[in-house]
Amino acid sequence: MNSPKIAITADLHWGLPKCEAANTALVESLRKNPPDLLLVGGDQGAEFHFTDCLKALATIGCPVGLVAGNHDIWVRSEDTRGDSWRVFDELLPLECARHQFHYLDHGPWLLPEWDLAIVGTMNWYDHSWGGEELARRFPKDTWRLEQMCFTRGRHNDRVYVRWPEGMTNASVTQDLATRFANHLEKAVTVAGKIVVLTHHPALPELGFPAAARESDPETPSMDHLLWEAFSGNSRLEGIIRDNADKISLVVSGHTHRWRSGSLGRASLVNVGSDYPVKNLIRLNGLGGEMEVEEFGPN
Repeated sequence: MNSPKIAITADLHWGLPKCEAANTALVESLRKNPPDLLLVGGDQGAEFHFTDCLKALATIGCPVGLVAGNHDIWVRSEDTRGDSWRVFDELLPLECARHQFHYLDHGPWLLPEWDLAIVGTMNWYDHSWGGEELARRFPKDTWRLEQMCFTRGRHNDRVYVRWPEGMTNASVTQDLATRFANHLEKAVTVAGKIVVLTHHPALPELGFPAAARESDPETPSMDHLLWEAFSGNSRLEGIIRDNADKISLVVSGHTHRWRSGSLGRASLVNVGSDYPVKNLIRLNGLGGEMEVEEFGPN
């Protein structure tokens, strides 16, 4: 059984001028040397740029699997598409189906020819990371969690992520974690090798680099704790840790910061693509050496 050549990227933010040069170069590299599979870890592009991104990726000529990112579900008040949940659960998967891409938020990608399954989720946040410590250290600032206010500026999700009535960040987090658990359970029954792909970090090890807590009692800062609170959640983290012996690779995006490590037999990677600079990970099979191509300003 041959090992597939896998390419992975994330956070393309298609349509932003500061991303254009790097995105163009990344797609051209993939066209010249297409993998067997391409995985994209969310934030393909906001509004109609999501479709523009898929059209460009379709020119590569290989199967594509992806998860949604928070920017992909942003809606403005005048957006005729409706709310963010409709975009996430109905419109984005329809767009993926038109391009014959696998929308991982709706189910695992089973690849029996390689004894492989890709399990993915946008993942979300419910303040279970960072929130408790913020409340302990900064009790007068817990209002910042609901308002998503940093010491300077507000998180744009508070402005552009619009859940329907009765739905909250916490309920979305639980829904997505439950879906993920069900998809993972299905995948491990049919495949010996599992790749997990998330947009928001699956584990703190893949989130924003932790401050040196041991050397400075005032770290991490309030803003760092807020970023943690808006980055991931303990429920999905627990699912990953409980199943680490079944997983070969966990890849996340969102933070725009490269991180790597391991959890038992599983390798951990945050793609680390930023706005002007994009990273492309190439793997010649899951046991092969990881090659990272960087596109953008020299």
